[in-house]
Amino acid sequence: LLKAKPGGNMLFGMPLFHVGGSLTQVLATLSAGGSLVVLSPSGWRNPNAVKNIWGLVERFKVEALSSVPTVLAATLAVPPGNADISSLKYA
Repeated sequence: LLKAKPGGNMLFGMPLFHVGGSLTQVLATLSAGGSLVVLSPSGWRNPNAVKNIWGLVERFKVEALSSVPTVLAATLAVPPGNADISSLKYA
């Protein structure tokens, strides 16, 4: 389970019709009083989403990053550079 809490931000890139995205991410985060940062209408399918992942984490002070294994694996290939990703607690 996600450790959603009041005021916490989650980077959300799953399609809204996806049961995993809507139940485990949206409802858990919102019911705990957290906020969702929606990437774009195309979510992780947007080529810039993964490319700019660490800048998005820094900008929105994201605490939780949840997605499918292929997206999480792709994020590991992106170096954080100078981005401050210290807000990220869960992946």
